[in-house]
Amino acid sequence: MANHDAVKTAFARWGSEHGYRKKSTRWYLDGDDVLVVVDLQKSQYGRAYYVNVAFWLRELGDDPSPPENRCHVRTRLEKIANVEDELPALNLEIDIPVERRERMLESLLAHLDDRVTVLRSVRSLKNAMEAGWNPVTVPAARQLFAQT
Repeated sequence: MANHDAVKTAFARWGSEHGYRKKSTRWYLDGDDVLVVVDLQKSQYGRAYYVNVAFWLRELGDDPSPPENRCHVRTRLEKIANVEDELPALNLEIDIPVERRERMLESLLAHLDDRVTVLRSVRSLKNAMEAGWNPVTVPAARQLFAQT
Protein backbone atom coordinates (compact mmCIF):
# COMPACT_ATOMS: atom_id res chain seq x y z
CA MET A 1 0.00 0.00 0.00
CA ALA A 2 1.49 3.33 -1.00
CA ASN A 3 1.83 6.00 1.68
CA HIS A 4 -0.42 8.45 -0.22
CA ASP A 5 -3.51 6.31 0.41
CA ALA A 6 -2.38 4.22 3.36
CA VAL A 7 -4.69 5.91 5.87
CA LYS A 8 -7.84 5.67 3.75
CA THR A 9 -7.06 2.09 2.76
CA ALA A 10 -6.44 1.01 6.37
CA PHE A 11 -9.68 2.62 7.55
CA ALA A 12 -11.70 1.11 4.70
CA ARG A 13 -10.39 -2.37 5.49
CA TRP A 14 -10.95 -1.91 9.24
CA GLY A 15 -14.51 -0.62 8.78
CA SER A 16 -15.44 -3.46 6.48
CA GLU A 17 -13.94 -6.12 8.77
CA HIS A 18 -15.73 -4.76 11.86
CA GLY A 19 -19.23 -4.38 10.50
CA TYR A 20 -19.29 -0.63 9.90
CA ARG A 21 -21.20 0.89 7.04
CA LYS A 22 -19.49 3.71 5.18
CA LYS A 23 -20.87 7.00 3.92
CA SER A 24 -18.47 9.65 2.64
CA THR A 25 -15.58 9.90 5.14
CA ARG A 26 -17.66 8.40 7.97
CA TRP A 27 -18.17 4.88 9.26
CA TYR A 28 -21.26 3.93 11.28
CA LEU A 29 -21.71 1.11 13.79
CA ASP A 30 -24.93 0.28 15.62
CA GLY A 31 -24.70 -0.05 19.37
CA ASP A 32 -27.34 -0.86 21.98
CA ASP A 33 -28.94 2.59 22.13
CA VAL A 34 -26.15 4.51 20.43
CA LEU A 35 -24.95 4.90 16.85
CA VAL A 36 -21.15 5.15 16.74
CA VAL A 37 -19.71 7.50 14.12
CA VAL A 38 -16.03 7.41 13.17
CA ASP A 39 -15.03 10.26 10.88
CA LEU A 40 -11.71 10.46 9.08
CA GLN A 41 -11.14 14.22 8.75
CA LYS A 42 -8.51 15.49 6.32
CA SER A 43 -6.47 18.42 7.57
CA GLN A 44 -6.95 21.58 5.58
CA TYR A 45 -3.28 22.45 6.14
CA GLY A 46 -1.54 19.41 4.73
CA ARG A 47 -1.58 15.70 4.09
CA ALA A 48 -2.68 14.63 7.55
CA TYR A 49 -5.84 13.17 9.06
CA TYR A 50 -7.69 13.38 12.35
CA VAL A 51 -9.95 10.66 13.70
CA ASN A 52 -13.16 12.03 15.18
CA VAL A 53 -15.30 9.65 17.19
CA ALA A 54 -18.90 10.56 17.93
CA PHE A 55 -22.00 9.01 19.41
CA TRP A 56 -25.57 9.61 18.27
CA LEU A 57 -27.98 8.86 21.12
CA ARG A 58 -31.06 7.23 19.62
CA GLU A 59 -33.30 8.43 22.42
CA LEU A 60 -32.58 12.00 21.30
CA GLY A 61 -33.27 11.55 17.60
CA ASP A 62 -33.58 9.21 14.66
CA ASP A 63 -30.92 9.74 12.03
CA PRO A 64 -29.31 6.69 10.40
CA SER A 65 -26.28 8.66 9.10
CA PRO A 66 -25.63 11.81 11.12
CA PRO A 67 -22.46 13.77 10.38
CA GLU A 68 -19.97 13.68 13.22
CA ASN A 69 -20.38 17.38 14.01
CA ARG A 70 -24.12 16.93 14.66
CA CYS A 71 -23.73 14.02 17.08
CA HIS A 72 -24.68 14.31 20.74
CA VAL A 73 -21.28 13.25 22.10
CA ARG A 74 -18.03 14.02 20.24
CA THR A 75 -14.32 13.57 20.76
CA ARG A 76 -11.03 12.81 19.03
CA LEU A 77 -9.55 9.33 19.08
CA GLU A 78 -6.53 10.40 21.15
CA LYS A 79 -8.91 11.55 23.93
CA ILE A 80 -10.36 8.05 24.41
CA ALA A 81 -7.45 5.77 23.51
CA ASN A 82 -3.73 5.70 24.14
CA VAL A 83 -2.58 6.19 20.55
CA GLU A 84 0.12 8.84 20.89
CA ASP A 85 2.78 6.53 19.41
CA GLU A 86 0.56 5.75 16.41
CA LEU A 87 -0.68 9.28 15.60
CA PRO A 88 2.27 10.10 13.29
CA ALA A 89 0.95 7.41 10.90
CA LEU A 90 -2.00 9.72 10.17
CA ASN A 91 0.34 12.41 8.89
CA LEU A 92 1.43 11.53 5.37
CA GLU A 93 3.97 14.36 5.38
CA ILE A 94 6.05 12.40 7.90
CA ASP A 95 8.37 10.00 6.09
CA ILE A 96 7.59 6.57 7.52
CA PRO A 97 8.40 3.32 5.69
CA VAL A 98 5.24 1.78 4.23
CA GLU A 99 5.37 -1.40 6.33
CA ARG A 100 5.92 0.56 9.55
CA ARG A 101 3.03 2.92 8.74
CA GLU A 102 0.79 -0.09 8.11
CA ARG A 103 1.69 -1.57 11.51
CA MET A 104 1.12 1.78 13.23
CA LEU A 105 -2.28 2.15 11.58
CA GLU A 106 -3.24 -1.42 12.52
CA SER A 107 -2.35 -0.66 16.13
CA LEU A 108 -4.23 2.64 16.08
CA LEU A 109 -7.33 0.95 14.68
CA ALA A 110 -7.10 -1.85 17.26
CA HIS A 111 -7.13 0.80 20.00
CA LEU A 112 -10.09 2.49 18.32
CA ASP A 113 -11.97 -0.80 18.12
CA ASP A 114 -11.26 -1.57 21.79
CA ARG A 115 -12.68 1.80 22.91
CA VAL A 116 -15.69 1.76 20.60
CA THR A 117 -16.57 -1.76 21.76
CA VAL A 118 -16.77 -0.43 25.33
CA LEU A 119 -18.61 2.82 24.50
CA ARG A 120 -21.62 1.47 22.62
CA SER A 121 -24.38 2.34 25.09
CA VAL A 122 -25.64 5.38 26.97
CA ARG A 123 -24.70 3.69 30.25
CA SER A 124 -21.11 3.03 29.15
CA LEU A 125 -20.72 6.61 27.88
CA LYS A 126 -22.00 7.94 31.21
CA ASN A 127 -19.64 5.64 33.12
CA ALA A 128 -16.66 6.86 31.07
CA MET A 129 -17.58 10.48 31.80
CA GLU A 130 -17.94 9.75 35.50
CA ALA A 131 -14.43 8.27 35.34
CA GLY A 132 -13.03 11.54 33.99
CA TRP A 133 -13.55 11.50 30.23
CA ASN A 134 -14.70 14.95 29.09
CA PRO A 135 -16.13 14.86 25.54
CA VAL A 136 -18.09 17.62 23.83
CA THR A 137 -21.75 16.97 24.64
CA VAL A 138 -24.96 18.73 23.74
CA PRO A 139 -27.26 19.83 26.60
CA ALA A 140 -29.87 17.18 25.78
CA ALA A 141 -27.21 14.46 26.14
CA ARG A 142 -26.09 15.82 29.51
CA GLN A 143 -29.70 15.77 30.66
CA LEU A 144 -30.16 12.19 29.44
CA PHE A 145 -26.99 11.09 31.26
CA ALA A 146 -28.26 12.73 34.46
CA GLN A 147 -31.43 10.64 34.22
CA THR A 148 -29.63 7.37 33.49
